[in-house]
Amino acid sequence: MPIASRTEVEAKFEVPDAPAFEKLLSLEALGEWRLVPAGEQRITDRYFDTAGRDLMRGGYAFRRRTGDAGGSEVVAVKGLGRAHGAVHQRPEHEMEVPPGTAPERWPAGPARDIVLERARGSPLVELLTVRQHRSVRGVERDGRRVAALSLDRIELGDRGAPEAYELEVELAPDGTVAELRALSKLLRGLGLRPQPRSKFEGALALLDPEEPGPPPAFVRERATRRTAGASRRRPAAGAGGARKRSRTAPMGVLADDPMAEAGRKILRHHRDQMLAHEAGTIAGSDPEELHDMRVATRRQRAALRILRPYFRRKAIRPVRDGLRTLGGSLGSVRDLDVLLAAARAYQSSLAAADAGAFQGVLDAWTRRDDAARRRMLEHLGGNAYAEFKQSYGAFLDAPGAGARVSASGETPRPALVAHVLRSELWAGYGRVCAFEALLPAAPVGALHELRIAGKRLRYLLEFFREVLHPCVAEAIEAMVALQDHLGELQDAVVTIGHLREFLAGPDATAVPGAATAAGRYLDSRQARIEELRRTLDRPWKAVSGSAFKSCLSRAVAKL
Repeated sequence: MPIASRTEVEAKFEVPDAPAFEKLLSLEALGEWRLVPAGEQRITDRYFDTAGRDLMRGGYAFRRRTGDAGGSEVVAVKGLGRAHGAVHQRPEHEMEVPPGTAPERWPAGPARDIVLERARGSPLVELLTVRQHRSVRGVERDGRRVAALSLDRIELGDRGAPEAYELEVELAPDGTVAELRALSKLLRGLGLRPQPRSKFEGALALLDPEEPGPPPAFVRERATRRTAGASRRRPAAGAGGARKRSRTAPMGVLADDPMAEAGRKILRHHRDQMLAHEAGTIAGSDPEELHDMRVATRRQRAALRILRPYFRRKAIRPVRDGLRTLGGSLGSVRDLDVLLAAARAYQSSLAAADAGAFQGVLDAWTRRDDAARRRMLEHLGGNAYAEFKQSYGAFLDAPGAGARVSASGETPRPALVAHVLRSELWAGYGRVCAFEALLPAAPVGALHELRIAGKRLRYLLEFFREVLHPCVAEAIEAMVALQDHLGELQDAVVTIGHLREFLAGPDATAVPGAATAAGRYLDSRQARIEELRRTLDRPWKAVSGSAFKSCLSRAVAKL
């Protein structure tokens, strides 16, 4: 096989026991999709790393795969993590080589480069062996091969570990992420639980419970940021580092609510979320408390933009200003926390001398982070913030306060949720689709604007999902995947800006080699930007495709 580099997209599920596994083997269809038998495979996967887990620390797993028939082996280098519930997206580099071929003798390409760069001459040792009996089904609809469904019986080496069962659905070139998510929903309906870990991560945890596995920075490259994502998720204990997206708690919004009063419900819900994380943010022991407080603040600001036409400007100005000041204070710290987490992850992949030089960058950014944190704590402990919370609470607890009222005899304008959403959803979607004229060569500034437009549409769907068709859950997931992709790209852009500022300042010469180390990190971020631009088509198609449009049609038809 030729050298293959791609983004692997698949959904993974745990199968609870052998009887459930046998029932799945008998399936001939999943909803609208036919399951066509595509053969049986017996596979042996051996995973390697250095004794110091250098590949894992760099966010990768290295696998050698052989079949029962012998012959060549397939070596693969995969990114770790990046799970959104059941759906995994990660870079994968594969090639076929003679059995046992050392990485130095592999054909030139990303797989060889990653292994040699991370190992840096250290010998590679076998960590574990995973044996699988795989039953494969082609997933087809309308003559298209959408995905490959694999039912796997798993044995972990010769260490007496119990047999496990898993189901995977790997997206084919003709399939879309929206279809993969629809298939995932059907599988969840069969009682299967999403599997957030790869086989490597799951096997490593099972065979060695004390093994810490990849740090959170590798579960999502965007480090402590929502670690999804994508959004921005925190790692959940026992879930291989990936935190599941939780459904939004009911806010009580009704289709016949006036927009102002529906907005009051939305604002109150997210205000309560904001305050619930205030103490944790001040304590500073868990960075995700700050993240969650900032997210709740952002959602309130987004809601105010939607609600502006339905409130008197003077009534909501104090709320808008107070949230803007709070958001700026929280955001300054959170952005630097994320910047530092990603930079520390990068530093962990460097040789000792290079890591020492790069410490000059981290020290400079840490000083800025500490200063931003002091300013945030001063704001949270100040009189202005206390007064804002008091006046804001009074506004939320007074139905009708600040709402616009049509003058007598004035032509009525849409003001109820059911009337407003029909046009707002399609207008928001139109603002997203307008960027299609710039793709795929859109400048990074335009891609950032696309992310903002997508975020506003997503918030609209989330705020009012209680009155919309349940399919909006899939639409929201598609928007989140697009945002996550574009968000990582924007993170890299912001990091480059900070690196250029560092290089132009006195800190670049304070530590020997710091400027060179910063320049290399800048180059790596620029390369990541180009990779993300090249791979934007997959999340974009999930949003611009017919399935998404059909969902929006059904969403508003319920109103």
